[in-house]
Formats: sequence, structure tokens, C-alpha cells
Amino acid sequence: MPAAGPRLQEAGRTWFQDNSSADFFDDYTRFLDSCGIKSGDRLATAWEEEFQASMHAVWTAVREELGTAQAQEAANAAQEADTRRQSTRADRRDTWTMTGDILYLNGVGFQSGDANIEEQVRRNQVRVNTAAGHVEPVLNQRYHVHASGGSHGAAIVFLLDADFRVRPCIYDYASTRSDNKYKWWNGGTDYNSSANVPDLQASIDRVGQLGGG
Repeated sequence: MPAAGPRLQEAGRTWFQDNSSADFFDDYTRFLDSCGIKSGDRLATAWEEEFQASMHAVWTAVREELGTAQAQEAANAAQEADTRRQSTRADRRDTWTMTGDILYLNGVGFQSGDANIEEQVRRNQVRVNTAAGHVEPVLNQRYHVHASGGSHGAAIVFLLDADFRVRPCIYDYASTRSDNKYKWWNGGTDYNSSANVPDLQASIDRVGQLGGG
């Protein structure tokens, strides 16, 4: 075992990079287990104490490296978020950075025939509607999009996340309408659903922080 020490240290460095926690002794034991070695299994006690000390040094170095990398990653993310904060305009979708996903609320999801519209929503290319017709979307305003079937509709609002990316939210669905008023599952019969959007107020507050207001 002493002859294998350097190889185990190198293997430990790689293992700690992927699996380490804030508890060295737990990590040390789990690493030995991953190598098929049980701590204290006649490794020669004096040698294991020396080996454990050397592994602690390896673990400490890895944890410091990871901490530095994570701090740099967080700093980069904060800088990118601030850049978005300064460049994003609530009424100009061409300035929005999309999250790439859709938030669904109130048990709503697009139907199987709406895959094309769903992709347009993700890409920030969907045409939204109000009672006056098609419009360019503005953050935090309630709209709807025509879904599969002539009388179907999905209620949509574009929310500003904490990192100043824009997340589209589908929060209601209507399978019928009458006199151009949709019968929403969760929000009455108005042209645009009034169903609850829990993150709406937080998004409104963030818009007030944008570089352009």
C-alpha cells in the first residue's frame, strides 16, 4: 500500500474534484471505499496516518481550487446579469435574453398539436394578441396566443427573472370562446385571462431596476 500512495493521491485529486463535500473524513472514507479499500483494514496504522494527512492536503487544495472557480463563476454570472439589466428594455423584445424554457402554471400545458407554437414561445418569436389584434409583447403584460383549434387559446405573460433573463409563462388555457371572449380554465371569460401569476409582482419590481426603466 505505501508504494501505491502517489497513485492514490492522484486518483484522490480527481475523485475529490467530482465528489467532495465540506467533510474531509467522510470524503476520505468514501474515496477509499470507491477504491475497494476500507479505512483501518490493516493498511499499517502508522502508514495510514501519514497517508491520511497527505490526502487531507490534496483535499484542501482541491476544495480551495473549487472555491476559487465557483467564486469566479458567480462573479461572471453577476456581471452578465448586470449587463442584461442595463441593456434590457421592457417594451423591446429584441433586447430580451430568453431562458429557453417555459413556466407553466395552474395545471396548464400546451396540447400535442401546439408544439410549433411552443417552440416559437421559447425563441421569443410568437405573435401575441390583445382585443385590438396582434401586438409586440411587453414584459409583465397579459396576452394570449391562438392555440390548436380555432377557438383554443393560451394565456401568456413574459416575466423577468432574478438574473434579468426573460421567462415566458403560460398560465391559463381555453378550449372554447364566445363572441371573442375565451372561456379560460382558471381565469373567467375575459379576452385575456386574469388567472393568478405568483411571480408577476417580483417581475414588475425588477423591471423598475432596468437601465431604461
